[in-house]
Amino acid sequence: MDRKQAQNHIGKAVIIDEGQGGSYLGMLEDVIAPPRKTWRGTVQIQAVVELPSFLPEKDEITLLPLKYKDRDVVECIGSKLSLAPEEISTSFQQSMENAAIRRLQELMEQKESLAHKQKALEQFVDAHGLSLPEEAQMDETEDEEDEAIAYTFHYENGMYLLLDERKEALALEECPFELQWVNENNETCTGHYEENGTFMSNDGVRFSPKEGTVFTIDKKQFDPYVIFQKELEPGALQSLEKSLQSFGVSHDHLVDCHNALLTQFLLSEGRTSFQGVNFLTYRGSQGIIMVQHHFDRKLHNQKNDEIYDRFEFTTEQGKRSIVTYTNEFSR
Repeated sequence: MDRKQAQNHIGKAVIIDEGQGGSYLGMLEDVIAPPRKTWRGTVQIQAVVELPSFLPEKDEITLLPLKYKDRDVVECIGSKLSLAPEEISTSFQQSMENAAIRRLQELMEQKESLAHKQKALEQFVDAHGLSLPEEAQMDETEDEEDEAIAYTFHYENGMYLLLDERKEALALEECPFELQWVNENNETCTGHYEENGTFMSNDGVRFSPKEGTVFTIDKKQFDPYVIFQKELEPGALQSLEKSLQSFGVSHDHLVDCHNALLTQFLLSEGRTSFQGVNFLTYRGSQGIIMVQHHFDRKLHNQKNDEIYDRFEFTTEQGKRSIVTYTNEFSR
């Protein structure tokens, strides 16, 4: 944003980029633009866009502190300012929570990406018959016994929910996850939450747990790529899988998944319309296959949701393919 744009933008929203100190959204109150000198802007801080960077220390990693507080009025050079895509529509506190959710999502995706990279490296080592020294051996990322998260069932403030060992709550209303529990006959059951504190096993048997009953959820269900697959209609998932097969890859060849729809759902706050692009990277015999998944979701209460998916496949050799899916409406 140059000084002329800034002059025309007084009274509107701007973003301050503080690099490792994070980025912030605020109202541009004034522009100080002396001739032949760097112009500056006066901004009242109203929201956090991106949290500060992590700071590695001796034995731990900390998060750098926020550079600004709510309603701070700051003066900064124009090169740090840019036009905001939208006006402020949330509180400072809520913006911090939203930024934390986005950062957590990034970490989840990075963790999953590292796991896939480790798997690819292990396959390379095995395929070439390499023998690594003991100190270079790759440890298992998780023990089998830690593959599931344990929760206890509770009814609080008119809501049915599950609490993990850290007392973090998972609301059961519209819970998409598959759960496991032990029924009255000491049988292990797998199924989903139904309603009003009852669960339905996959073989059609209802279960009404007591307060404190233990449930478990496989950690894989929190994987952004697993969630991505569940977000797709069966027809869309089949179209994706068929196209992947034509490029000689499958879900097992995934290298990286950026699930933008999941992030939007986490930050939905009552939204009923979602648009964006997911980015999926696979590695197969033809090398890298990049998939851009353009999605459009419009959710309705009284009629079927409107769903549109467009998958754009590109190989590193430049081969391209496009597949689209809609449910009951056309574009």
